[in-house]
Amino acid sequence: MGIKMKSIFLLASAILIMGCSSTKSANSSSTPIYVPNTKKEVEEIYTQKETKPATEILAQDSSTYKEPEKLTEKSIDKKEEVKKEKSIYNIAVVFPFSTEKVPLNYTPYQLDTNIYLSTATQKALDFYMGAKLATEDIKTQKKINLFFLDDMGNDYNTKKVLNERPFPDVDIIVGNYSNQILKYSKTYKIPLFCPFESDITTEPYEQLNFATTSQRELSNYILKSLLGNYPEASVYIVQDLNDDSSKYLIHSAQKFLKEEYNIIPTILTNTSYFLKDNGDTTSTFESASSSIVFFASNKETFVKSTLPKFQSNISPTYILGTSYWINWKGLDAGNSTSSKIFIPTQEIAKVNTNYKENFSSRFLNEFQKTDNSDVYLGYDLMMYLFAGLDNDVILEHPSTAFLGVKPIQYNFEFVPSITNGEIQNFQNNKISIYQFERGKFVLTNWQK
Repeated sequence: MGIKMKSIFLLASAILIMGCSSTKSANSSSTPIYVPNTKKEVEEIYTQKETKPATEILAQDSSTYKEPEKLTEKSIDKKEEVKKEKSIYNIAVVFPFSTEKVPLNYTPYQLDTNIYLSTATQKALDFYMGAKLATEDIKTQKKINLFFLDDMGNDYNTKKVLNERPFPDVDIIVGNYSNQILKYSKTYKIPLFCPFESDITTEPYEQLNFATTSQRELSNYILKSLLGNYPEASVYIVQDLNDDSSKYLIHSAQKFLKEEYNIIPTILTNTSYFLKDNGDTTSTFESASSSIVFFASNKETFVKSTLPKFQSNISPTYILGTSYWINWKGLDAGNSTSSKIFIPTQEIAKVNTNYKENFSSRFLNEFQKTDNSDVYLGYDLMMYLFAGLDNDVILEHPSTAFLGVKPIQYNFEFVPSITNGEIQNFQNNKISIYQFERGKFVLTNWQK
């Protein structure tokens, strides 16, 4: 097969993660070996008139692969019985990597060419790079084969990928939520982990796991925490009429407050604030008692322009924001001693630590770019899955702490999301609360 076809299909060698003796390091026994591509080979891809989707990016050695048995009800039952006794596991990571544009051995950050990549592909590539570093750090007693598969972001190629090796001999699927992948996961009873989706309506399926928590759950958690600390406070919700997510956040907050506390909050809009002088942009919010004010907005300009109105109340005012606020620069807490700002987040490592700094330095050296939350998610989720498979407890949803995994940014503790008494899926429920102090958000002691 010529160089062109090698570049298109990009078959890299397996990640064979074996148990290490006490005299061997993790890197010496588990570091994946990648098939190198010269820059010339990469550039030749862009001159070809026809390309094919790379459906197998990183695969195990064919000598260890066995053809899957024909699917029957008995084989499905047998597969479930055998899983706990296995010493070899396969994980398939299915994302729109767009390998027809950028082979995984050469990330877009290492190419001297301008290539348009969708947001979904950029997130997938960042996740991949984090996962790649995780394979170098994990120590395990079992062999774990990791496959990166490119579905190119459409149903046709997703079906094609799912009909090729290594499927169906896969123990875990990691990928974006789609009907095709969900159907396949249910047919073969393979746990599905979705890193980037959370707040979507799904049919009940107990092996569907969302690695990040929905905005609804984050907002409900911080409201519950504040009401637990300040039960006598009046509750207000600020709506941004120009933010599409604001209406959704308000609806879920109203439902939660009514069902859990029998509270009907006062809704304040950006056309009619409950202020002492309606219409005066300099007027301030007033409440005779202590107040919880939930800003149901992810828009930075709106929040920064509106926030000062609520920071001059004489009575204690507890302002709740969304997880989006953590990345904003120049957020002003005002000079008020009676107001405090809190936000929920799953990002546990926004404060600088030597551990995270060492990771960032290592990542920059290997990929010539700075790391980000998607990189951390790739690293942390794969470390969690590796450790869970190694201990045969992944289906029991152990927490990161139970597995002894040291994350860069994300802890995991999957709990059932229940609607009308029925489990819909599992969501990562490890949430922290940050308070704004001296120009930055710092961790409180209100974690779950």
